[in-house]
Order: sequence, then structure tokens, then C-alpha cells
Amino acid sequence: MTTRQDIFDRAFRAVEAVTGLSRTDLTDPRRDERAAHARRLFANLCRGERVTYDPIAEALNRTRATVIKSLTRLTELSSVYPHVQAQIYKTRAEFNRLSSRNTQ
Repeated sequence: MTTRQDIFDRAFRAVEAVTGLSRTDLTDPRRDERAAHARRLFANLCRGERVTYDPIAEALNRTRATVIKSLTRLTELSSVYPHVQAQIYKTRAEFNRLSSRNTQ
């Protein structure tokens, strides 16, 4: 059985592999676009694993409302910019690769 912490660890590693930003960068209070986008990708991965908003917010040192807004923004961006959709797929593929590696 996969724990929430396992999901968070894999999600942080997947986002780091795709964006080059570390866990510290994602949890830092700064609000630059690059870090904000990486947090959106992290939240998207976690929601895909049925993690609720509050634990995601806690993992990112953000509020629940910020996580909800960031996921809304990711949906908006991915519908307009194909490269954002491609990055979502790439991050999900990396997350899945890390998942399969942990089960072997």
C-alpha cells in the first residue's frame, strides 16, 4: 500500500527531474513563476493519486485555497499552451517510472 508520504516523495522527485527545482525550492515562500509552476505540477500529481488539498498545501507550505487556485491555473494554461500539457505528461511519466522502480 502506498502512503501519502511515498506519494509526496515521488512527486517531489518527479517534479525535480522535469523542472530542475528542488523540494526546498517548491516549499520556499518565494512566488516566482518558475517555482509556482513546479508547485502546480506537484499538486497535479498528488491529486491524481487522490490526495486531498489540505495535505498537499501542508507539504508545499501553502494554503488550501492556493492549491485549488494553482490547479485551476494549470488547467487554464494546459488548454492554451501545448508545452504545458507536454510538461504535465512528462512529469506524470517520471512519477510513474519512479513508482514502478519502487515496486521492483
